[in-house]
Amino acid sequence: MTARSPGIWRGLFATGILLIVVGSLLTLPEPGYGHGDLAAHAVAYGTLMTLGLLGWRGRRAWVLLFFGLAALGVAIEAAQALAPGRTPSAADAMANLLGIVGAAAIRAGWRRRARRSPDRR
Repeated sequence: MTARSPGIWRGLFATGILLIVVGSLLTLPEPGYGHGDLAAHAVAYGTLMTLGLLGWRGRRAWVLLFFGLAALGVAIEAAQALAPGRTPSAADAMANLLGIVGAAAIRAGWRRRARRSPDRR
């Protein structure tokens, strides 16, 4: 699997979206790890952003992924108000956004470094 295989990354991205949406709306027992779920939110949305950036190229894709994933995180939190046994959380939405921003920043730095590398062919 290489960065030049966008179809694979897009498939993983779509699968990740599905898993996050379904998992976020199911009634599950409390995991009992306090604020550790915030880290799980950040990692999940950071992973989605990374997969999306590998699957689509260009500034337009970056903007659509950034705002689309942020909107998804907020929409899921709002939908949890209607799901039995679920409670919406602004902290969860902020953790989602932190993961998105973190992944975008890492990817931007990586690309910038690759452009400056004298070994790049």
